[in-house]
Amino acid sequence: MDTGPRSMARKTPQVPTLVVAVAFPHGALGSSRRALWLYLFVATASHGCLDALTDGGLGVAFFSPFSNARYFFPVRPIRVSPIGLRAFVSEDGLAVLASEIRWVWVPSAVVMAITFASHRRPTLRRPPRPRRSSGRSIPP
Repeated sequence: MDTGPRSMARKTPQVPTLVVAVAFPHGALGSSRRALWLYLFVATASHGCLDALTDGGLGVAFFSPFSNARYFFPVRPIRVSPIGLRAFVSEDGLAVLASEIRWVWVPSAVVMAITFASHRRPTLRRPPRPRRSSGRSIPP
């Protein structure tokens, strides 16, 4: 059975189940159930894809429990994070943080900025009031 760190939350078949369980109390967040479900689905599914872009570990079991095969993407630019607080605040840990900023946080911020900019609603101005006519028609 799959027990690696890149397992349960990153398995493609379990993503919809996890999202439904988390998205159930959507009313408290003031969003539609569909929008919240889509957001959580993309966030959870992309986590496995990001793990497959790292340069370490055992790989991602995308199709578990149907297959225990583990996968990496052909290009793996993200450095794998060291385990433990001391290792994370070391020079190697800071290099990992720089790698995550470059390959995860900056692209995410760009996508988020584009999304917010494209969904920005222009302020609605009232159209000018039509002038009252004097009852005379103007010839064309």
